[in-house]
Parts: sequence; C-alpha cells; structure tokens
Amino acid sequence: MDSWRQDLKRISGALADRGVMAVLETPRVSFEVKKRVMQEKLTGVSSLAMNLVYFLVSKGRLHILHDIIREYDAKVDALRGIEHAEVTTPFPMDERERLALGETLAGVLGKKKVVLDARVDPVILGGMVARIGDRLIDGSTRTKLDSLKRSLQTGAGIA
Repeated sequence: MDSWRQDLKRISGALADRGVMAVLETPRVSFEVKKRVMQEKLTGVSSLAMNLVYFLVSKGRLHILHDIIREYDAKVDALRGIEHAEVTTPFPMDERERLALGETLAGVLGKKKVVLDARVDPVILGGMVARIGDRLIDGSTRTKLDSLKRSLQTGAGIA
C-alpha cells in the first residue's frame, strides 16, 4: 500500500509541472510522445502506477488523478482506522489542544486516530464544530445561543 501511495504522490508531483501537463493534455500530441514524456518524468514508478497514468492520458481523463489519489488515501486510512475531521474553532488551536481533541474524537468514534484539519471562524463565538465524514458535531456557542433564542421565542423554555 505504501509503495503505491508513494508512486501516486510522485506522479502527482511530476504532473504539477505545467509544461508536462500541457503536453499530456494536448489532443494534437500523439500518445507515443506523451508516453515518452511520462517515462522520462516518472522514472522508478511501478508499472501498475504507470499503466494507470497511461490509461488516464489515453482517455483524456488525467485531470481526475488527484481525485483518485484522494479517494485511495481515504480508503487506506479507513483500513488503518484513521478518520479525518474538519474542525472549526473561533481561535487557532495549539498543538497540545489539537492532539487532545484528536484523541477525544477518536475515542468517541471508536477509531485508532483522528487527523484534524483545523479551521478558524470567529463567527461560531466559542466551542467547536466538527465534520467527520457525514457526521456533524456542533458544539458551538453560536448554535447553542440560536437554540436558546428559538426556545424562548416559542415559549418552550418557560416552565
């Protein structure tokens, strides 16, 4: 798995060169020329990974390679018990806070590890909002205040 992942990263890096991409995506350039360019730029990449690139180039679909890599990484992480979470807080978290939150979320989700993609949005006022796959954990102060406001307006909060 790791060698395949490394091959995909090397391919992605080589394809970041605009000149290479221009050649590979130009319909007027023959496949044989494109194949030579790929072989020169992607030395040491496994034949399986090269065949994937050849296939995508031949079908004019090289632009989906980054989506393939992202999906592959997600599947590998899922097999390893690693989950990714997009976490929004009103202030930047330091490394200690990130690690603690990652461990807490891992415990809640029953995963070995949760990798955080931390974002800052002062609009949430306090707390945090975490999006993990299709789950949303909203512990933001903004949501709690909005909920309290709605309950007071409807009279639900009055005993």
